[in-house]
Amino acid sequence: MEVHHHTHHPKKWKEYFWEFFMLFLAVFCGFLAEIQVEHYVEHQRERKYMADLVSDIYEDITWIHGELLRTERQFRGYDSLTTLLNQPDYQEKAPIAYRLYDDYNPLLTPLLTDQTITQLRNSGNLRLIKSVGITKQIDQYWTWQQAIKTISNRVEQRVDMIRELGVQIFDQWQIDSAKIKSSTDFILNPFILEPSKYFSTNTRFLSKDPLVFKKFSNLRINVSLSARLYRWALMELEKDGLKLIRMIEDEYKLKQANQTTIK
Repeated sequence: MEVHHHTHHPKKWKEYFWEFFMLFLAVFCGFLAEIQVEHYVEHQRERKYMADLVSDIYEDITWIHGELLRTERQFRGYDSLTTLLNQPDYQEKAPIAYRLYDDYNPLLTPLLTDQTITQLRNSGNLRLIKSVGITKQIDQYWTWQQAIKTISNRVEQRVDMIRELGVQIFDQWQIDSAKIKSSTDFILNPFILEPSKYFSTNTRFLSKDPLVFKKFSNLRINVSLSARLYRWALMELEKDGLKLIRMIEDEYKLKQANQTTIK
């Protein structure tokens, strides 16, 4: 019986080259596919962030409209008391002063929606945004948000100082007992200079010291100026927010479903 010996011919360099090339090509194509998938995922995350940010800004603008209306009425009443306390006969107008003091203390609590913008900044995902212009506008919008919060905190600190002086001027029991006796549905007009339904004509201040009243008035004037700065900052935030919305919607071809129409 014959034995056949298999002879192994050494591979030519071309065969080694093609094996290496095919292996390299497979690895390279896998690498490109991974990059493509990562790029797609990041692009989707970018669009999701932008859609969420636009939604947040629309919420901010809706709140700003209501806040501007509320503070406009509130500050008119607030300044009415300051004006009254700087009149020569202010001691005789205590019932009106009590009403204005009780109804028109400024409360500035900016309810701004900053979840998305905070996530973008804290997580480092601002890098996902390709447009330098949009990134700069986001930073500007965030800066206005922080400025508004700072102004609000300063106003509230001064209001606390006003309250400390207020307890030397106003008898809180007269305020509370008058509320108990009055209808909660009664809407007060800060410009009618006649004794309120809340307070009787014999209502009096606790203090007769003009210096206490002057300090009280000065603090209120400072608060009023800061509160107007707060309103201006809100309007600037709204303008920058609308600009940012237009930039995002143009860049990403986003259209908010069920969005509030805001001019």
